[in-house]
Amino acid sequence: MKKTALYYSIIWFVSVALFNVITFVTPSNAGNKFDGSFWVGYIFITVAFVGHYGCVMFALARNDIKKTFYNLSLVGVSNTGVIATLIVGTICMAVPFIKSWVAIISCAITLGVNIVAVLKASAAVALVTDTDTRVEREMALMKALIDEARNISLYAAPALQAEAKKVYEALRYSDPTDHVDVAELNWQLKGGLKAFAAAVKKEDSDLAIAEAQNLQELLESRNMQLKSLKH
Repeated sequence: MKKTALYYSIIWFVSVALFNVITFVTPSNAGNKFDGSFWVGYIFITVAFVGHYGCVMFALARNDIKKTFYNLSLVGVSNTGVIATLIVGTICMAVPFIKSWVAIISCAITLGVNIVAVLKASAAVALVTDTDTRVEREMALMKALIDEARNISLYAAPALQAEAKKVYEALRYSDPTDHVDVAELNWQLKGGLKAFAAAVKKEDSDLAIAEAQNLQELLESRNMQLKSLKH
């Protein structure tokens, strides 16, 4: 991400430098080039450039690739806004005899629409990111239990491989989400899996089978309760 930010910074500074060179070197054949509307257009375009740079740096500041990907939509909206502001601002700068108040209103509307669009995109990104964080947090418990069940199946004796696989598959295909109303069942699942692991380690077939059955019943109850909560 740091290299990408560096490359973009170089491109941005070069683009701004070229804009300024073209702006101040290009001659004007009609009236005073540096009139009120010229400076209005120039200032609004510069503000748009600076704002866009801030959006891109914000998007690239995260080390999480997925979150950076989400923020690309924010960059895309900002790109569109810069182009629109550049077009309107250039017209105000280049066309002679445009009144300053007309230039101010035109550029302000363009920049204002751009800001609103960026804020909406930013809010959408924040909503998606918060949802992902919540889902990851809710799925953390089941992921840990699935990993533990997988490990149990690796060291289980041949006679208990079938039971270990049943427990692993039952956990793997259960509802991965979490809810406060199934907190008690979650606690029982943790304890049940611990007891199953101890039985497998001791190679106690009868106890392992009983614990495996208990775990499958707990998972079935948990799945049914979560399903009812979603309706």
